[in-house]
Amino acid sequence: MSPLFRYFIAVALAGITRGLWVVALGWSSATIGGSVAGVGVAFLVGHLVNVILAPSVGALIDRRSRKRLAIFGQALFGSAMALPWFANILGFAPSYALLLAVACAIAAAGLLQGGALDAIQKSIVAKDDIKRTNAIVNGLRQGAMIAGAGLGGLSLMWLPIHVSFAVGCVLCVCVILCVLGLPDAHPSSSERKGYIAQMTEGYRFFLRQPELGRLAILIGLSVSVGQLSNMLLPVFVQRELVGGSELYGVIDALWSIGGIVAAVIVARLLQRFSLGGFEYLSIIALGALSIAVSLAFHSVSVAGLYFLMGFAFSFAKILCDGRMIELADLDSIGRVRTHTQAVTSAFGLVVFSMPAITGLESVRFHFALWGIGVVVIAAVIYLAAVLSGPGRMAIQQTTESDAHD
Repeated sequence: MSPLFRYFIAVALAGITRGLWVVALGWSSATIGGSVAGVGVAFLVGHLVNVILAPSVGALIDRRSRKRLAIFGQALFGSAMALPWFANILGFAPSYALLLAVACAIAAAGLLQGGALDAIQKSIVAKDDIKRTNAIVNGLRQGAMIAGAGLGGLSLMWLPIHVSFAVGCVLCVCVILCVLGLPDAHPSSSERKGYIAQMTEGYRFFLRQPELGRLAILIGLSVSVGQLSNMLLPVFVQRELVGGSELYGVIDALWSIGGIVAAVIVARLLQRFSLGGFEYLSIIALGALSIAVSLAFHSVSVAGLYFLMGFAFSFAKILCDGRMIELADLDSIGRVRTHTQAVTSAFGLVVFSMPAITGLESVRFHFALWGIGVVVIAAVIYLAAVLSGPGRMAIQQTTESDAHD
């Protein structure tokens, strides 16, 4: 089995685990917390952990074996998923405080694993194939999220909450077995600086390369709409659509289906076009679709809009992720990724605190408010990028000598 194929399997299994986790946390926090603000806080604490730990974790990834860190991150993920099961064994019912503890541990695990796997991908894929490989990875991840969301929805229908979380432990073990067969990606030891120096240097990458900063904000914007959905969709289904976990799982899965379709299309288009500028347009469309959800009153229309949102999200994120991996070298990719995750989590802190700040329980209001914000911010960044380098924003057809041919 080739390293790339094994990497694809690891990504798919990790995506299933992530899909199960998001559905389990969203539904269980809505059930136990009992409010939109309660769901928001459950997701917010994990993003707060990302913002705090990103500099130190990024420097750690750029100093140590990426393979070992990926394994440790997945082991931490599985251990966190096992906490509700262990609590049940000890005679305690799943509590809201326990959910917050699980969210914090999984956030730290995601930081470790994300940057480490990016470094491994960069070490086994030629630079000219990174964007297309990233399109395949995102397609696999979105498909896996469907399976994970479906698995989470079914387990919540038929099993207690603590057992639904425990299912993720088995998946985490499978991911670890796949990562064990991957080659390692070691940072350069000859130019290694002190740990504190590497931490502070992480911020300078975005100042030296403004495009990295724009990409980090764009990724944060696109993911923020998904964060908004994670917080609002369980309550939206319960209150506005009067549905259960089955409808919640179907609508959430349609986001991933749209992402798969987008991944296939992007992989084909990248063979002929650079698609420069389309990431901005996709994010603007994503914000507009969020506004449209706030105006939808039927489950069918919401389902259709979620398919389109998944399409726009995946289209933008594939292009942004691929470009970011291209720009970052192997010795800095850990810090670039974790700092980008910190930017994403900063958006998440705003998203998940909105219900508490506004004091409003209306899910429609929050869909509309954040959608407007995404459209405005993406449009401003697009104009700034055009003014700083208009030639870069054009849709450029590749030449005959381009490596995509």
